[in-house]
Amino acid sequence: MKYRTIYFIVFILSVLVRGILNFNIPLVPGSGGGYTIVQIREVIETGSLALPDMPLLFYLNAFIVKILISLFPAADPDHMIIVVSKIIDTAVFPIILYPLYSIQRDLVNSEFLKSYLVGIAGFFVLSYAPIELASDAQKNSIALVFMTFYIYYFLKYLKLSNLKDLIVGSLFLLIICFTHFGVFVVSLVILFSGLIIFFKGKAIAAILVSGSFAVLLVMVLDPQRGMSMLTFWKHAFTIFFSPRLCYYPFGIFNYLFSFLLIWLIIRSLTKKKEEITGFRKNLLLLFLPVIIILSFPFYNFEFGRRLGLMSFVPQSITLLLLYPGFSRRARMSISYILIAIVTFTSFIKLTRPKPHAITTESYSDMQKLGKLIHHPDSTMIFARHGLEWWVAWEHHVHIAQPHIQVDQGMKERYDEIYFLVQENGENLMYPGKSSVFVEPDPPDDSDLIYQSEYFRVYQLKN
Repeated sequence: MKYRTIYFIVFILSVLVRGILNFNIPLVPGSGGGYTIVQIREVIETGSLALPDMPLLFYLNAFIVKILISLFPAADPDHMIIVVSKIIDTAVFPIILYPLYSIQRDLVNSEFLKSYLVGIAGFFVLSYAPIELASDAQKNSIALVFMTFYIYYFLKYLKLSNLKDLIVGSLFLLIICFTHFGVFVVSLVILFSGLIIFFKGKAIAAILVSGSFAVLLVMVLDPQRGMSMLTFWKHAFTIFFSPRLCYYPFGIFNYLFSFLLIWLIIRSLTKKKEEITGFRKNLLLLFLPVIIILSFPFYNFEFGRRLGLMSFVPQSITLLLLYPGFSRRARMSISYILIAIVTFTSFIKLTRPKPHAITTESYSDMQKLGKLIHHPDSTMIFARHGLEWWVAWEHHVHIAQPHIQVDQGMKERYDEIYFLVQENGENLMYPGKSSVFVEPDPPDDSDLIYQSEYFRVYQLKN
């Protein structure tokens, strides 16, 4: 069996798994499932985003939906938005296997055990993190596809000094910036690490220029995210492990796996100098700080969780780079361990798929709130994170999270301001025993106007 055949088979399996996970319920699974489709609908209706964000994926979805609506004018636009979003998430992410195959073929240049490639390819698309990013993390997933293409062309440029590879890699880096902020930041870490390892002191000017341009570009797209590139250190770190890690087995496994890879890289660099080529040695040095940064154990929980879900990319590439230094026994053992991890994870995820943010019963109850809303365009509803997107999707209203303060300007802009407090019916998907999402705290000058088993609704007095 040819190497590319292995990748193709795993690609088909990944499409099938993601398809099952995406289409197992009518709406979008996951705590943030409503966010993407709200943004897409806003682009279709107004030509702009509902909230500042990296815009590329929303506009791509909206463009496809508009074409389909023109071809099928009788179709329900909202249903079309959901279907197109699910299809894109299902079909596009598995393409990430192609740049991985290209890295293995063009940059590692070694004869691989087929079982080892099965394990690596499966880990790349069917382990916990790639599957967890399905459905409600579409921007993150597809940005990682672009990032893997970017890594391939960047590493190829470092090897061959071909200007074409540098240009194509830079274009992918730009596309990543327009797709997902977090993946863009990780891509910059890879860029800076590579420049330092391969060019040393000569890279300082390039790092300063590219870093400044990156901050300015993000500032244009989303000033808040651009500012966070300069101030992230104020909120990212902690000196204590989060108690929620006890309820997050993947986080524990991910730390251990990354620490093992860090040890293997250091061991390979220090004990097998005579066996490792200069280019492969430099690539291991490049990915060493990347893995350390992504798996640093003293981040705040959410910060570390998000970085951890992206670490499978450098982890997998590192396993390819380490392969020539492994004994046959080690290669076989790693192959079977990876295949076992992929099989177990896929089975668990398929038998316990990610649910919708709220239960079917509470969603039906939330739909009844429409009778309270007289002017959606001038209505603001406060709701907890994860619920607010579905309120906006269902009722076409403006939304705010509980931490937003009601000021005089908001009172003048909106005719009706509501506070939606959920009592029951939240599907807990975040690690831990209880929800981390805070419910709105209705102010004293508000009246209870609706109460059910699932919700209480308060209206701010005029």
